[in-house]
Amino acid sequence: MSASKIPVFLFLLTILLAKSSSSNATQRTEVALNGDNSTGPYLISHDPIAMGSDSIWVDEVLFQKSENYSIDYDRGFIITSQPVPSSSTIRASYIAIYSRLNNPHYLYKPLSIDLKSAFPPDSSRPALQSEKPPSFYSPGLNIGGSKSLSIEFGSSLNPDINQALDLSIRGPVVRGVNATAFVSDRGIPVASGGTSTIEELDKFFINITAKNFSATLGDFYVDFNSLELARYNKKLKGLALNYDDQINQGSISASSSSGRFTVNRFNGREGDQGPYLLFDPSGSRSLTVLPGTETVFINGEKLTRGSDNDYVIDYQNAHITFTPKRLVTSDSRIEVEFEYSNREFSRGFYASRFHRSNREGRFAFGATVIAEIDDKNGPLSAALSDEDRQAIKDSGIGEYALKSGVEYKGPGQGEYNQAVDSTGYIYYLYVGPDSGEYHIQFSNLGYGKGDYTYIGRGIYSFVGVLKGDYAPVVKLPVPRSQYLYGFDGSFNPNDNVNFQIESAYTRNNRNLFLGDNGVIDDPALILRGKAVTKPSSSLLPDEVVLSGNYRHTARNFAPFAEFRAADYYNKWNLLPNYSSVTEDAGEGALSTSYGSRCSFDFEGGRLSRASEGYSDRWSAGAAVELPLQSKLHGNFRQSDHRSKADSLSSYFNLKGTLQEFDSQYEFRQWLFKPSLGYKFRNNENYENEILRDGVRYNIYETGLAFYAHKRITNTVTYSLQRDDEYAGKWLRKDEAITLTEQIALADIPAGLTLNYEYTFRNKRFKEIAGTNSRQNLSYLTSGFNSGPFSIEYNHKYNRMRAALKIRRYILVDEGTGDYSYENGEYVLDPFGNYISVLEEAGDFRPISEVENAFFFKFDGRRAKDDSSYLRQFKSETSLDFNQRSEETGIKFVDMINPWRNMNPALLVSEQLRFIQDVYLLPVNTKIKREIRLRYAQTLIVASGGSFESDFDDKRSAAARLRQSLGKGFSLEAEYTREHRLVAGIAELRMDSDLLVPDITFTPNAGLEIGSGLKYRRDREVIDEFTVILYSLLPHIRWNFSQKGRFDFNAEIIRVLSPDAQFFNYRIAEGNRAGENFRLTVRGLLRLGENSVGELTYNFRKRPDEKAMHLARVEVKYNF
Repeated sequence: MSASKIPVFLFLLTILLAKSSSSNATQRTEVALNGDNSTGPYLISHDPIAMGSDSIWVDEVLFQKSENYSIDYDRGFIITSQPVPSSSTIRASYIAIYSRLNNPHYLYKPLSIDLKSAFPPDSSRPALQSEKPPSFYSPGLNIGGSKSLSIEFGSSLNPDINQALDLSIRGPVVRGVNATAFVSDRGIPVASGGTSTIEELDKFFINITAKNFSATLGDFYVDFNSLELARYNKKLKGLALNYDDQINQGSISASSSSGRFTVNRFNGREGDQGPYLLFDPSGSRSLTVLPGTETVFINGEKLTRGSDNDYVIDYQNAHITFTPKRLVTSDSRIEVEFEYSNREFSRGFYASRFHRSNREGRFAFGATVIAEIDDKNGPLSAALSDEDRQAIKDSGIGEYALKSGVEYKGPGQGEYNQAVDSTGYIYYLYVGPDSGEYHIQFSNLGYGKGDYTYIGRGIYSFVGVLKGDYAPVVKLPVPRSQYLYGFDGSFNPNDNVNFQIESAYTRNNRNLFLGDNGVIDDPALILRGKAVTKPSSSLLPDEVVLSGNYRHTARNFAPFAEFRAADYYNKWNLLPNYSSVTEDAGEGALSTSYGSRCSFDFEGGRLSRASEGYSDRWSAGAAVELPLQSKLHGNFRQSDHRSKADSLSSYFNLKGTLQEFDSQYEFRQWLFKPSLGYKFRNNENYENEILRDGVRYNIYETGLAFYAHKRITNTVTYSLQRDDEYAGKWLRKDEAITLTEQIALADIPAGLTLNYEYTFRNKRFKEIAGTNSRQNLSYLTSGFNSGPFSIEYNHKYNRMRAALKIRRYILVDEGTGDYSYENGEYVLDPFGNYISVLEEAGDFRPISEVENAFFFKFDGRRAKDDSSYLRQFKSETSLDFNQRSEETGIKFVDMINPWRNMNPALLVSEQLRFIQDVYLLPVNTKIKREIRLRYAQTLIVASGGSFESDFDDKRSAAARLRQSLGKGFSLEAEYTREHRLVAGIAELRMDSDLLVPDITFTPNAGLEIGSGLKYRRDREVIDEFTVILYSLLPHIRWNFSQKGRFDFNAEIIRVLSPDAQFFNYRIAEGNRAGENFRLTVRGLLRLGENSVGELTYNFRKRPDEKAMHLARVEVKYNF
């Protein structure tokens, strides 16, 4: 259809729709569902969702689209960026563009919550409907869901047929047997005679329960956390059977497994919050952390994930960064337990558990079996050749087998050329695509194990022999198997005495191609006892608790999770990465208490590590309440480790002594609570009883808490730390001062809330005069609500490290990408043939990160004053600012100033978004008019190509009018003046004027017909030329009641520019000189009582380019 005939077609279609339309009011839908400890997908609607109408909250936190979640508007589900705990509630608000007539069938259970209290009337969140949806959990068996079939086709695309199934079942099947089932199978291509495996299903869950029995097929948890040697906790996908009659409990499961467990232990770096890199057991960085599997400790304390808590983790790039709320120093002992993706082979996981106890609970015993087995004949990446199998067999029991990644292609057929250094060592240099003789695959072997480093965009650079972390080799996966057999029992002769036993045996094959030659196996045993007595004499303690335990673990005992307590190596004075040897540990503890007045604790034990040595430790602690509301507590710990200097030594001539002491005294006086503290740590190493080396520190602390009000607290703590090092004599190594302040205001009647935490640390190094490490960390959340005013301000400042982020573009099939390559730039294009990914490359460098978010709102309609002048105004101001730089010692005034001038050479990246809106409202509410004045700025600055341009600054001022013209007509007109400056690959300085009037006619509630005109004038300042754009914007929206919906949007564009003038794609909104045309049509039609058909069609035509089509047809049946 030519552009000249489009207006006639629109006119005739308008008349047709105006005669046949009927009313169908748009309504907002609200749902709530629980998280399932995953990122989803979470189905929130059976029907398509209106684009941009969605709002998502998890608990009380409003999620930001793209940053916190993504949404599929067509299929009605969301995917979160982080797993949502099962204890959290997801709340979704949206507008469904089609609603069924009959009662809907829900695939989740609506929560029994008070929506009014969750979202009070004065909240910024949309009000929820008071009418609850019909409950899916009604008596009787309920079956519901949908089945759909779709086909996609278009320019340069082969027809793609897909099917989707949503099925839910809930209720009694027969007397005493209930079933719950949910199957969501979406986007799987239809193949003749083929069925999808369970892992290919988006969601698959079937649960059948009877009196004492349950069976689950789909997602389930294996939780053996009550055990120590056989401890295991994991979400799996497969089959699980459970039996429980309160005396006998049994479970058996078979599933697929997607990860392996490992532990990283390391010390923090002074003045550096991260990122801290994570490694697999071989030391390689080529891993991905499975989301939600990590557990993080600092000095034995378990941390909480989240940007408002202790740390954030990048699962894809496998590194962890600590927030300003958690100071990291060189004394921080960090442990990270996690599972990493290692899906080289199909892997089966099998677990069974049986437990029996008598009715009184005095006696119980249990047995556990866990197995994880790779299918050596089922590699997931590619089939193994005979050469590969032999290489794996020859590799022994290492983490990987290696083969050469160098392939000779011939002149002009590869990307690398061979070179030789002065010693005759052969290496390879990157020379560009189709410019070299070799094609090479590289693998990450860990730092110091390779000769190359990755510099981004698929390029590897030679840095010297064993000075990099990449090598020109291909890693071959090694198939493994792991088995654990466990037994546990307990005996309680009375309520005050308890005995426990747990034993386990592991048998692991480190390379299945070696047969029994790859097997290592060993047992473990734990014995525990505890007795509690409560003497009746007033002279004796109120309670005395005596406990003891013994543990034996053989050298090759290898369970599925870490069975040792956090900070284990510090407790026994071992090296962080201690070797695996046979261990025997015996420990005893005695604790006494005199009510709440005082308590005393004593512990002691010995750890024997075979011929390597042994450790003795003991500790004592006390806590006492004194007069004048004062408290005193202290703890002393000592560990002595003995070992040999070498295998030839006849006795343990090396001794390491670790002593730790901490104490604190505090008392309450009126509104104040002063405190004094002292900490001491001394680590000395002896050889033949002569002091060889050592480190120690003393920390002196003083604090003051001020309670001005029961809802207002201010706490300040100051500490001085002095570190000494022994090198022939004790010398002062460094000195550090740390100042922390916490201010909390909660539920202040004036409407003010505030939570502020600030930490300052300055460490001076004595070895080199004048050198120091400074650390400033700050975290602030605040809000104020009173009458017409609403203010929110959030601030974070962190010292960390960052790697260069490079955007890499990958060529894909034509029409399936998001970018096109035009005139030296990658241009956003929905019909493109490139996709982009962000990669981290190069070394991490220290940076300062500043984040500020400010929001101010004034709504004159909420003012107590009845003055008509105030009620005419509403103002909203929002500012989001993020800056990363290599600048240190930033003043607080500069931290909160987004427009400050700084040295460009120190800037790493910067993002700023500022919007100021002023609304002018009519005094008379009967007058339907709204005027909005807006000033906006968006700034993106990056060094090293993190974004599309190194510098992109866009500023605009706009005025918009919305006016009801009566009789169903309405007018919306907007004028925008814009200035844009871009520097980078393509330089651009552009001034623009944009005018868009639009008239819409609404003859009834179900039909909107309108058309807009667009005039845009772009003036390129550098090359001094002007481009003018005219366009007609017809649009139709028709909701024909109970039948469906039709949306039509078109844009007929003519661009005028100087002859033969090439202009940046940002000019003229990406259109080209001449006639351009865009069309989007979307329709939903009810085909029957429970079936819906949907058509989506997109068309684009630009000068000197073939027309592009993309269509999708879907038929959906609801049952």
